[in-house]
Amino acid sequence: MRETAGFPAWNGASFLHQTERGELTMWLVAPSVLVMDYRGYSDEGFMVFVEDVWSRTLDRAPGPLRIFADTEHQTGFDHGFRTGMGRWNQRIVARTDTYCLLVKSRWIAMGIALVRATLGKPSRHVEVTTSRERFHSRLDAAIRRHRPRLELIKGEASGGPAPEASSEASGRSPASFGGDSRDR
Repeated sequence: MRETAGFPAWNGASFLHQTERGELTMWLVAPSVLVMDYRGYSDEGFMVFVEDVWSRTLDRAPGPLRIFADTEHQTGFDHGFRTGMGRWNQRIVARTDTYCLLVKSRWIAMGIALVRATLGKPSRHVEVTTSRERFHSRLDAAIRRHRPRLELIKGEASGGPAPEASSEASGRSPASFGGDSRDR
């Protein structure tokens, strides 16, 4: 099974927030693709961190954005986290064309769908899945579509196909990339 942390950071942009009870790693795997990996318990401070990273990276980025949140190892969250997430989602919903959420059980996925429907929240671009394979398939596709091709970054226009995201994934966590911009 492939872990979300195996996806490489784009241009070294990775961020870490840790508490005694949990952690959140966020990194850009392409200029418009954000991955979030939750572990343990999340409190209101996590949302302060999320909003800070967002404002420093993607808030002024042009075009639609893609967010992939791996919450499979998240053990819980407090009221401050939940209300902060709701506020942040309302602010970013118009900016995103993909919001893919990996959860650990179908009951959680059903609960999210029910709450969204009850509140009348738009869901055209939201996918909640319990399948890590499906989550990574969507993430791989987003990386292939939105990560600049190496030839273009180097200024060489070869016209060949873009490299596959899965061959770029090294199996290393964002912490093992040199020159990352980790926050604590």
